[in-house]
Amino acid sequence: MEPRAHCPRCRRPRQVCWCSAVVPVPSRTRVVFLQHPRESRVGVSTCRMAHLSLPGSQLHVTLDPDRQPALAELLAAPDTHLLFPSADATDVDALARAPHTLVVVDGTWANARKLVGRSALLRALPRLFFRPDFASNYRIRREPDDHCLSTIEATAHVLERLERAPGRYTPILSAFERMVDMQLAYVATGAGADRHRQHKPPRAPSPWSICAPRCGPSPIAWCCCTSSPTPGPTPPRTLRPSRPSSCGP
Repeated sequence: MEPRAHCPRCRRPRQVCWCSAVVPVPSRTRVVFLQHPRESRVGVSTCRMAHLSLPGSQLHVTLDPDRQPALAELLAAPDTHLLFPSADATDVDALARAPHTLVVVDGTWANARKLVGRSALLRALPRLFFRPDFASNYRIRREPDDHCLSTIEATAHVLERLERAPGRYTPILSAFERMVDMQLAYVATGAGADRHRQHKPPRAPSPWSICAPRCGPSPIAWCCCTSSPTPGPTPPRTLRPSRPSSCGP
């Protein structure tokens, strides 16, 4: 079977390319996205869309930002804040003005915590959080909790609160919603499932396989959850004999 053609800008198959729906919205706050390499391989991740929607923003796929000179200089600059929940984080509504630079970490809670934990520059940044008062529309990935948002949803609403500009980033969310609708419509046709069945032969069941409840990691700062990329029941996970109490590899 011939490989699918991909859009070089959004890196999605052309059938579900969302580039035409992106509306650039300038922000007073410079946004720097730090994406964990594993999340960069997730096709329906929203970090790239958020980056393309915000002129002047930066997207870095990295495990160690401190070792990248240009990025390290940016993170060490004055008036730089990190969107990351913690006991000492400040509510974005409590800030008198928006910071010059906002750093947003994109990845599962476990991966984002590792990325921040191994970076002295990120650990030194003042942290921000916000309390969402709405449910996510990220219907193509299952959220671990009701308060969890996608990266683009979190970024848009944090910027609106920091800049005291309600509704300013609605065009960004409209593009996001269109992407979700296109993906769901594509999945409904069964084209993606048929393609995967042709490429992946069925594997023999493991004698150690058992069904276990799903208990995936929580998202980072309401940004990105790790979950099933398509709607439907959560598949059972295979537990390794050496880790009988684990919820998956």
